[in-house]
Amino acid sequence: MAVSTRTFLLSFLFNSLIATFIASRYLITFETTGVYLVEWASILTSLVSHSWLLLGILLLPFVICAGKRFVLCQKLLYVSIATCALSVLWIDTSVFAQYRFHLSGFVFQFLWHGQAITLSWTIWAFAFASIALIGVGQYQLLSWLERFNKPRFDAGYKKIKMTCIGLFAILTVSSHMLNAYASAFHLSNARAFQAYLPLFYPLRANSLFIRLGLVSKEDIAKRSMKQSFQGSFKYPLQALEYSHIRQPKDIMLIVVDALRKDTLNSKFMPRTFAFAQKHQAVSLPHHFSSSNATRLGIFGLFYGLYPTYWSNVLIQQQSPVWLDRMQDLDYQMGIFASAQLRYPEFSQTIFSGIKNLRVETEGADAVIRDQKATQEWLAWFSQRDQKKPHFSFFFYDAVHAYGFPDDYPVKFEPMAGENFVMMRTATADPEPIFNRYRTAAHYVDSLIGDVLERLEQEGTLDHTLVIITSDHGEEMNDVKRNYWGHGSSFSDAQVRVPFLMMGAGIEQHAEQLTQHQMTSHYDIAPTIMQHYLGLISDVSLMSDGSNMLDADVAEHEWLILGRYDGYGVRTAEHIINISKTGYYEVFDTHYRDKDSANMNQQVVQEVMLNLNRFRKH
Repeated sequence: MAVSTRTFLLSFLFNSLIATFIASRYLITFETTGVYLVEWASILTSLVSHSWLLLGILLLPFVICAGKRFVLCQKLLYVSIATCALSVLWIDTSVFAQYRFHLSGFVFQFLWHGQAITLSWTIWAFAFASIALIGVGQYQLLSWLERFNKPRFDAGYKKIKMTCIGLFAILTVSSHMLNAYASAFHLSNARAFQAYLPLFYPLRANSLFIRLGLVSKEDIAKRSMKQSFQGSFKYPLQALEYSHIRQPKDIMLIVVDALRKDTLNSKFMPRTFAFAQKHQAVSLPHHFSSSNATRLGIFGLFYGLYPTYWSNVLIQQQSPVWLDRMQDLDYQMGIFASAQLRYPEFSQTIFSGIKNLRVETEGADAVIRDQKATQEWLAWFSQRDQKKPHFSFFFYDAVHAYGFPDDYPVKFEPMAGENFVMMRTATADPEPIFNRYRTAAHYVDSLIGDVLERLEQEGTLDHTLVIITSDHGEEMNDVKRNYWGHGSSFSDAQVRVPFLMMGAGIEQHAEQLTQHQMTSHYDIAPTIMQHYLGLISDVSLMSDGSNMLDADVAEHEWLILGRYDGYGVRTAEHIINISKTGYYEVFDTHYRDKDSANMNQQVVQEVMLNLNRFRKH
């Protein structure tokens, strides 16, 4: 007998109930204390409607294509897909409960080759037997439902069908409306649960709520979101302990957007280079950013956390612990960024705890803004209270924009014009574009030189820790795969950045620092906290990095690097690109394809176990 549309539909509805029951296991790891009624409505409607939707994508085609031809094949295919779908959902809920991430190609690689989970043959046998049992149950379910395929059941069937269609529509619409409301009104519990559902992309309607007058743009931008993220993220892992500091050191952090490591030298940045040589600065030759793009590169620098936590920090609007510590020590905070701090949302994350934050610099372009930010710092520095320590942050943008004044005297030739972006092709000569970039770096160097010379003139350099680095690099088709700029790969050109430390007695640690084979932005926050701000607690409570000045610190054998559509893992031999969907590719450090079977499985294991350390407590 042919399998009817009615049979497939009833089976799908029955399986949807099973899928919902399995998906409810995501709630096991979700902290429900303090969840409001409207948040519960959002969570439950999302869980049910999303479970039905995922299963419907796989099974509803059988409802539509049910017919008399290829009956057995059709039936077996339906049973196979339904069995696999429910089994994978069950496995995903189990993996998520332990590791806080969903199944993906990279996770399967970890489970198959990793050593963190050792399963006996009896467990494997039980798992396969369970899957087989589900398959038999699915086949029997279809056969049982087909027996009731009688005309006298038509009225009841139509009621069931219309009721379920209506219920699914109501739940789906309600889910997205409630999630849009949660986004606009900062209901952190509802927003937190979104990460618990695989492939869930809820509706956002902030602009609509603003037009309806239900919330203002200022409310969305400024409303405090300090509520608990319901146990899925905790930073630091516990309260930190500090020693008393009599005379805190001044701290200066100079970040040049998109600065390549090979650009900070005597030819392209002569003033900075000469000043560093004169004052015995330590240069770390194997230093890596935390990302190939600005948002996550700056995030890793300030928090010492993997970029995968960005959304958590944004929701909580939690500032870095070392900036909080400086304010507790009554530091004067001078934030002088050329680019505005509203997007990326640094004003809501990194600098959210700073009162009267200077969120933007006036100026028509990056060249003017860089100059004005420097001038404003010089004025601020002259007027500071010299009895108090100060923290200065610069974020120069002209190198990122390949910009410099029209009358700037130093220009490297041949040079591309302002339309250099159009010249970026797989076969293009990078030298003219490079020279425009280098001229911009030379211009920013002149501004940094003014800042450093002021420290020298004031006699405060010995009392100031100065760090000069970048948020990410800039590629000029270095690996010959038509990669230009940044954000596209994890090649050295995009993630290996210059790193200078000078002043505040840092030269005493030069020999130890230069022994490091691989350092990263993750190490900056713990180094400052433990060596300059009196942290007694273990740095692992507040960072994924380590104190570079600690003689006993272990070397980085791998680094997690962030990007906007996933993340990567960098080792001495491999670059692993992992997308949000879990698809991954393995390359060598020159971006030549490598066989994933030769990937270091010990590294894969360690990455998976450490990736969500601040979400497991």
